[in-house]
Amino acid sequence: MGYKDYTTDYSEKMSAKTSKYDALICKAEMLHRDNKNEVSKKEASYYLEAARVCEEIASMNIGQRAVANKWNARKEDCMEKIDSIMAIIEPPKKKPAAVKSESGSDEELNERAVSKNENSGGVKVTSSGFKTKNSCQEVTAETIEKWYAEKPNHGFDSISGMEKERKLLNKIVEDNDWKEIDSFINYKSVNSILFYGISGCGKTFVIEAFIKELMDKGYKYIRLKGSDIHSSYVGVGQKVIDIAFKEAMDNEPCVFFIDEFDEVCVDRNIENVAEYSKQATITFLQSYDSLLQHKEKNVIFLCATNYPASIDAAMRSRIYPVYVPLPDAKARTSYFEKKLENITLSGMDYVYIAKRTAECSYRDLDKIISFLIGGFREQAIEKSKVLSESGELDKQATQNAAIAAIKDGKIKLDKELFESVMNDYSVEDKYDSFESLKAFRRDLAKENDNYEYEDIESLEAPDDGAFKKDEAAKPKPTVTPVKTGGVSKVKPMLKPAKS
Repeated sequence: MGYKDYTTDYSEKMSAKTSKYDALICKAEMLHRDNKNEVSKKEASYYLEAARVCEEIASMNIGQRAVANKWNARKEDCMEKIDSIMAIIEPPKKKPAAVKSESGSDEELNERAVSKNENSGGVKVTSSGFKTKNSCQEVTAETIEKWYAEKPNHGFDSISGMEKERKLLNKIVEDNDWKEIDSFINYKSVNSILFYGISGCGKTFVIEAFIKELMDKGYKYIRLKGSDIHSSYVGVGQKVIDIAFKEAMDNEPCVFFIDEFDEVCVDRNIENVAEYSKQATITFLQSYDSLLQHKEKNVIFLCATNYPASIDAAMRSRIYPVYVPLPDAKARTSYFEKKLENITLSGMDYVYIAKRTAECSYRDLDKIISFLIGGFREQAIEKSKVLSESGELDKQATQNAAIAAIKDGKIKLDKELFESVMNDYSVEDKYDSFESLKAFRRDLAKENDNYEYEDIESLEAPDDGAFKKDEAAKPKPTVTPVKTGGVSKVKPMLKPAKS
């Protein structure tokens, strides 16, 4: 297995960002043509946005030197386009002063005054990233207001399985009712949690259930994604982190959740990490330390990632890890019962369905259910056809007849349809993702003799024994495969030993 952990989540992000880059370049070229080859600030703004996308893609591939270099080269091409456009629109009136680049070397940089749109203020761009002329103005009150999220509509009662994790989260909720005595006796309750697991395992659902329980007790809810922060200009992204922590502390009690956390606090020791990513990590650690220093502030920090080994070691040692496994048989049974609650089964029961879907994530389950219901719908309509006097299909009467037959259990979802769907559907291969997490946990156990960890096999679906493939066909990796690069040894994510 290579350094990059090939996952659907990664592929989707790469595809989306590549498409965005292509669209921006196309817009710039079409605008140039429509303006009869005359340059404009609007054209430059498209190249600026495209350069930023290149920077994001390069950051996603910092462990893949060739890919990262390709996108960094494309970024530089965009920057040269901006230079040539601005040299025509706003020729420099004087030689600019020497400035310090992000990499630490002195360079003579031409000031590139580029408008984000025709009416916006100027933007300064350097060869190593982007900075706004007045970046503090980018984080507006309107932007901050959007960080506050609505209360999730499901709590712990909606979670099936994960008994140990639910018990832990329930205890954290209950502990927050005892802040005064905790402060008096210096009891350190858990107030920072990292949820990790493979893509599609239900991390967000579990986190939202936890947040719902906290909001029922009066907590406010701030939510950000790693992409929200890195879609800003570099300087602004760092200000977002700092302001978000201050906002949470100023509006306690508050729960602050960052998704895609590996993009916010990336390990600075990974090869080819972009300079602005390192700065974002430093800013995050400083802001987080500020929260720790204000122990009187009732703020719970939550984060989630599919790639725990990509998180900076300084943060991994300060946060409590909660592994979110694949749904077990009990969870899958409950999930199918809920999704198919209006449909009668024939030739099988939900326990059978759960056994047949042992290797599935919630993403897999949703796709299977979608195919099942689609096939069942076609069968129900076909069996309930009502024709009008003219011989045409009476759609309303057919629908009414189908619904009545389904309610009465006369039309059932049979085993034959289910097996047909299962035979046609290819369950997403999760072996590599599991091996990555297992290698990560093994490294933690080796480095921390004073700490206890859950059995490494618990990374598999708890009751299924899935993914135990032939070792000869699938050798164990010699390095820990993570999204942003291979690391043979990771710093500890500490978990207190059982007393």
